[in-house]
Amino acid sequence: GFRNAQVSLLAPTGTIGFMMYVDTTGVEPLLGLIIYKRLVVSGKFIDSRRLHREVSMGRLMHCTRRCGAALTLAVAVFLSAAGALAQPSGDYDIYIYHVKTATTRQITTTSSPKGEFNPSLSNNNRYVVHDVVYVGRRVRQSLFVTDLRTGRSRPLPGGEGGNDASWSPNGQYIAFDRAPTPDRGVPTLDRNIYVVQVRGARRAKVVEDAVDPDWSPNSKYLVFTSINPRQRGNQGRIQTQSVRGGPKASVARFGQNPVWSPNGKYIAYSDGDEIFKVPVSRTGSPIGPPVQLTRASRGSIDQQPTWWNNSKTIVFHSNRGGNFDLWAVRASGGRPARLAGHRRAGDFDPTLSSNGNFIVYAAVAGASAGPDGGPDGTEEGTDLRQLVLEQNTPNPFNPTTTIQFYLPEATQVQLTVYNALGQAVKTLATGGFSAGQHQVVWDARDDHDSPVPSGIYIYRLQAGSLVRQQKMVLLK
Repeated sequence: GFRNAQVSLLAPTGTIGFMMYVDTTGVEPLLGLIIYKRLVVSGKFIDSRRLHREVSMGRLMHCTRRCGAALTLAVAVFLSAAGALAQPSGDYDIYIYHVKTATTRQITTTSSPKGEFNPSLSNNNRYVVHDVVYVGRRVRQSLFVTDLRTGRSRPLPGGEGGNDASWSPNGQYIAFDRAPTPDRGVPTLDRNIYVVQVRGARRAKVVEDAVDPDWSPNSKYLVFTSINPRQRGNQGRIQTQSVRGGPKASVARFGQNPVWSPNGKYIAYSDGDEIFKVPVSRTGSPIGPPVQLTRASRGSIDQQPTWWNNSKTIVFHSNRGGNFDLWAVRASGGRPARLAGHRRAGDFDPTLSSNGNFIVYAAVAGASAGPDGGPDGTEEGTDLRQLVLEQNTPNPFNPTTTIQFYLPEATQVQLTVYNALGQAVKTLATGGFSAGQHQVVWDARDDHDSPVPSGIYIYRLQAGSLVRQQKMVLLK
C-alpha cells in the first residue's frame, strides 16, 4: 500500500543487516526503533534516536501526505555473528546556550548507555524536565527534572515512560506522552497524553491517541498531534483541547511538534520538513489558514519549533547547513539564520527561556562546546546576536508606519527620523531598552506635532556604539 514513494536503505554500522516494513493500517511513531546506534542515512551519519524524529516523523510521514497512505514503521535489526551491538560514539545530554554571550554550557553528564532529550523549561527558568533513556538489556525511559544551576537531576514521580514533556506556563503541571513505552525491552502502545503535578504524583490521562503536547499561555488548553487510527483522516492532525476534556479543535490537517506562542495568538508546527504557523483564538480554534515560514531545500529538514518570548521569532533544529544545528526565523517570515550549533555533532529539541536570554537543547555528549561558527554567512538571515533595524511596514505609508528593531543586549537607544536634507524631524525613541524585539509607530508628524510633507525619510537607530539606518517613503 506504500505507493509512489521512495524509501532509502537504512544501513546500520556494526551490524549485518537492517530491515523495515510498512503497514498502512494507521500512523504510529517509530516504536520499533529503540537501538541507539549510528546509522547512515543518505550518506550522512545520524543517531537512531534522531532517525526516529527526522526520518519516521519527518520524511516518511511527509511522504504519506503525498501518497495518501497512512503508515506504521517497524524495524528489525539483525545483529552480527558475535551478537554484540556496537555502542554509539556519543550519547545525548542537555546543554544551555546563552544568547547574549553566544556561549554554550553542558548541564547534564550522561553515563553510557543512556541519553537525555526533549527539554522543557519551568516558568521561573530554574529547572528543566526532559527524557532520560537507558539502553541496555532492557530499554527504559522516564522523565527527570534537572536544576540548571547545579546540574542535579531527580526522577519525576508519575513520569515513568514519559516522552516529549511540556512544563505549564503557570509552573504547576507537566504534560507528556508515553510513546514509545518499552515493556521488557519491547515498545508497547500508549498513545495518550498525561498530566502530572510538578512535584510528582499519580499521572492523569487527559487526551487519548495523541503525542507532542504543549500548553496554551493560560495553562488551560493543550495542543498536540493526533494519531487516532480509528478515525479515518484524523492521523497526524494538529489539534487542541481543554485540559479538562471536551471537544477537540483541528488546527492543521497534518503536522508534528506543535507549540503555542507566548502571546496566545499562534501555534507553530512542523509538517516534517518545514515550519508553519496558524493564527488561533484563545481556546486554540484556528482563525486563519496555515502560513509557511520556512522552505526546506532538497534533503533538509526543519523541525521542533519553539517560540521566542516576544512571540516574534521561532527557533528550530535543522540540517539545512549540513549538520543539525539550531536555527531561527522571524514569525513574520524571511530567510532563516543559524543561531548555534556544536562542531561535528547534532543539536536538537530547543526550548527558550521565558526571558529570552538562553536556549536549552539536546546535543551529543562530549561534543566540542564552541558554536558552529555562528550564523551562516551564506544565508541572508538575521543574526539574533546582532543589532537589527527592520524595514518599516507598510512602506510607502500614509499616515502611520511601524518600525521594529532587535537589541542583542540591554543598552541606551536613540531612534530618529531625518528628512532628505539630513535634518532631524522626529525622535521616536530614546533611553534604556532591554534586550529583544521592540517596535515604535510613526504618525508622520515632527517633534512639534506638525504633519510632515510627502517624501523620502531616513530613520536611524543608534544602540550604544552601533548604528543602523533605513529609508522609507511617505505618500499622501
